[in-house]
Amino acid sequence: MTERNQKNFFSSLLLLAVAAAPVLFSGCETNEQNKVAEAQQCLDRLSDSSPYQSAQACLSNLNGITTPESYVIRCSVDFIVGGVTPSALVTAFQNMQNQSSLQQTSTLVGALTQNSPGTSTPDLSTAQSTYADCAMSETPSLIYLAGLSTMGTAMVTGSGSTNAAVFVATCQSTPSSCSPAVIGAVAQNLAMQYCIGSNATTNICNNINSAVASGGSNLTAVGTAFINSIH
Repeated sequence: MTERNQKNFFSSLLLLAVAAAPVLFSGCETNEQNKVAEAQQCLDRLSDSSPYQSAQACLSNLNGITTPESYVIRCSVDFIVGGVTPSALVTAFQNMQNQSSLQQTSTLVGALTQNSPGTSTPDLSTAQSTYADCAMSETPSLIYLAGLSTMGTAMVTGSGSTNAAVFVATCQSTPSSCSPAVIGAVAQNLAMQYCIGSNATTNICNNINSAVASGGSNLTAVGTAFINSIH
């Protein structure tokens, strides 16, 4: 897959332009909508190799704008700043095709792990900041991706390994090291906001909904159940 195709894949996944287009490009745009559109166009021009500072620069037009559409852009920039690149996502989705349903969850959450800006060091606070912005976008698909990213980052950070088999095994043997309450809180939110309807039958949502049913209102129990449900 070429770099251009990777960028288009990433844009379609994170920006959800189809959903945003009726607002951003209608015939009677407001000044705020024009600024959001400019920020989106700035982001669309980036490539996989663009430095994260270039993505951050796209936010300059959004100062003082707090619409859901503006948070779609912030959410997308946050992923780039956290090091989640188009090529990493493409590779993860390709790898998932040859894996069991249980392995697919750990592969995707691992691929969505976020790092401290400009480093290769996993950082849970970066992922949580992304999740907060994506939640403000009111876009279920972005909330879902950011939630999985937070879960994966918690496990990778707690285990000290980016290898799916290793971080799963480590977190299952010592769940307390992998921020189970954080994972549990995210799982509860995703169970209510995304893993419903037709989405409820997907492999990852099965893990999430089963964990929530098992742990109930105890966030640590929910997070531990989720950790124990994947391979």
